[in-house]
This record gives sequence, C-alpha cells and structure tokens, in this order.
Amino acid sequence: MNDIRYSGDYNFTLLLLFNQAFVDIVRSSGGYNKDRLLILSGANKDIDLICSKNYKIPIDPSNKFAISIHFYVPVYFTVEKDDDPWYTVDQNGVKTITTPMTKWGKKNDYNEMFSVFERLKETYIDKGIPIVITEIGVLTEQEKEIKSIREYLFFAFSMSVSYKGLMTCLLDESNKEIGDMNYFDRINYKWFDEKIGENFKRIYRGNFINTKL
Repeated sequence: MNDIRYSGDYNFTLLLLFNQAFVDIVRSSGGYNKDRLLILSGANKDIDLICSKNYKIPIDPSNKFAISIHFYVPVYFTVEKDDDPWYTVDQNGVKTITTPMTKWGKKNDYNEMFSVFERLKETYIDKGIPIVITEIGVLTEQEKEIKSIREYLFFAFSMSVSYKGLMTCLLDESNKEIGDMNYFDRINYKWFDEKIGENFKRIYRGNFINTKL
C-alpha cells in the first residue's frame, strides 16, 4: 500500500475500499490486533490529495489509526536529480526542462514548509487524527548543497516535534554505493555527515528551531 497510484483522475473510491478492507481484516484477526495502531495509506502519499475533501477515512471501531504521508517539499530540491532533470509540457506540446534546486533556506522556503505543516495540522491533527510522515529526505548523492540539506532536515524535524500528534521518519538508504539518500553508515555506526547527526541530537535535547515565532 505504499505510493498507491492510479492513471488519470485519482481513484479515491478504490483507495477507501482498500483501506477499509485493511482495517476490517486486522481488527477481526484476534489478539492485540483489535487495538493495534494502524497506519492508513494516503493518496499516493501526496499532501494535496490527502488534504482534499475527496480523501475519506475508513470506519475503524477502535478509532486508533494514523495517516501516512511522504514529505518532499519542494520536490525540485528534495528529489529532482541534476543528472536526470524533469520537464513539463504545456498545452501546445512545448517541452520545458526544469532546473533542480541545489540550495534551500530562503525565507519563502521556510514559509512554504511551515504552511504545509499547518495545513496538515488543520486538516487532521486538530481533529484528533495523527499524521506519520513515513518518508522525508533530500538526495545526498546529487548536486545539493550540504549546508542546505542540513538546514532542511533540521527545520523539518523541528517542525515535526512542534506538533502533538505528528511524527517524522527519515528515509535513509544507508549505502553510498546504492540509492540517493544516504545518512547513516550502518556498517560503521556513524553518520556520513556528523553535522546532521548532531542536529538530531540537538532536537532530542529540545534545542530545535522555535517554529512558532
């Protein structure tokens, strides 16, 4: 149920059918499953789709679930590759190559991230529905400025701990030879970039960015 996609207009009805079947099967399977926390698949993990009125919550007799999303805002910085740039095609068929962002940290970048977190808060958290950001990260093996990657993650996780009812998971492929989001060396038990590791320790100690100012 990861990254559920449909061709054409998004099929929210079918997604609700899958999510409801998931809830019904787990809740009726006995043991601790009656009250187990369930992570419901979002609409392609897309924030705009999940926050739309078309995304429906299945009926859960235990009312113990969270919504899963992926957070790659903005996509031109987090996941667009310099060695494989994207392109758009307008109504006249004219193709325009987009330029991947290599830096992040301007005032409008912070404001954009803050507005997305606030949207999640207003749509779900304020209504008692928790959010799990099951993927967040920035490509580390592309031409992304390391200072920007550090700041992006520090601010994003600072935002995450600022809301009760929200948690965030770093996507880490942990191998410099494969993948493009590599943060922690699980062979030698150390961060590839110690500054990123120190920022996580700062957040754990409560020394994170005050996002409410």
